[in-house]
Amino acid sequence: MLRFGIPPDAPYHLQQFQDAHNSLAEARTHLLAHGLDYEFQTAEEVIKLLQPVMAHLARARTTLIVPKKRSFEELKSAAHRRHFVPPLPADLSASFYIQAHKMIFALYQVLPGAQKFDCFQAEVSIPWLTETLVLMTVALQTCQQLLDKVNISLFLCLCLCLSVSVCLCLSVSVYLSLSLCLSLSLSVFVIPQYLE
Repeated sequence: MLRFGIPPDAPYHLQQFQDAHNSLAEARTHLLAHGLDYEFQTAEEVIKLLQPVMAHLARARTTLIVPKKRSFEELKSAAHRRHFVPPLPADLSASFYIQAHKMIFALYQVLPGAQKFDCFQAEVSIPWLTETLVLMTVALQTCQQLLDKVNISLFLCLCLCLSVSVCLCLSVSVYLSLSLCLSLSLSVFVIPQYLE
């Protein structure tokens, strides 16, 4: 049996939380860059705002769902091992990480004479993390719906502009046709008078 703890003066830092927080802070900075009372003038402005916000939200969400894998050498480093009291034996290393709504504790043991290790895990569900991931997903979906509506509006405006252009072209074409017919009619009417 092995017992160890994490002292309060050297807390175990979960980099995933820091990375997710940084991504959410960047998304917030982008959202507030124009101010709360800013009125967007074009659809391109809205798209230009939404794309980086969505990228930061997706990055924050992915950071919490898919943990970065650490190598065994990283886990055995002195900086990583200083968190555990008493120190872990040389053939052991431990790690905490977040995966979706769970915090996982993993204990790694190097197998003698091999470059392999055994991994033992324990996990605990964190209810507020579930709610956080749901809210991030809802925020992403809301941004995507707004982006879709803006893109549809742009498409409809483009179609309307094309329709107006086609109508103008048809009007010009009809005008030219009428002018040509009128010219022909006049020439047919005027030419016989000169021939007499």
